[in-house]
Amino acid sequence: MIILDLVSSREMTINNLVIRILIFGFGITIVLVTFHINQVKNIAKKYGIENPDYDVRQKREFYSDLELESIFNSIDKNNNYSKVAYNKMNKSIYLKIEFSGKSWGDKLFVSAQKDKNGFKYEIISKPIFSLTIIDFGQNLENVSKLENYIKNLV
Repeated sequence: MIILDLVSSREMTINNLVIRILIFGFGITIVLVTFHINQVKNIAKKYGIENPDYDVRQKREFYSDLELESIFNSIDKNNNYSKVAYNKMNKSIYLKIEFSGKSWGDKLFVSAQKDKNGFKYEIISKPIFSLTIIDFGQNLENVSKLENYIKNLV
């Protein structure tokens, strides 16, 4: 539209330009947010999650009898992560996922606490780029995949 105004010699004012930019920005925002919500709903349905969180930072807790070190050894052999590190003092595993079509990369943290039921694990997945506001369900998928992987190690 702006190009047509320039070609047709119509007067282009700052007000017209600002209004067109705002309309374009609002339209793109609606499309992206709708796509994000649909992707999160699809991933939640795939993994049986009833009330998904639409935030880019995802967190999941579960119990397992497996030791954290054995989980680390299994994950380290699995080549789905670009970086895997184990911290014995903090009883945690750090994982990194490289750039994908949905994200600029993600960081995952797995921590464990000894409990009467075995070990209570907490998985947190968040974008490497801290200003990310839409991830199209990538971190929900990261947490769900890792949780299923750990539960199926038994």
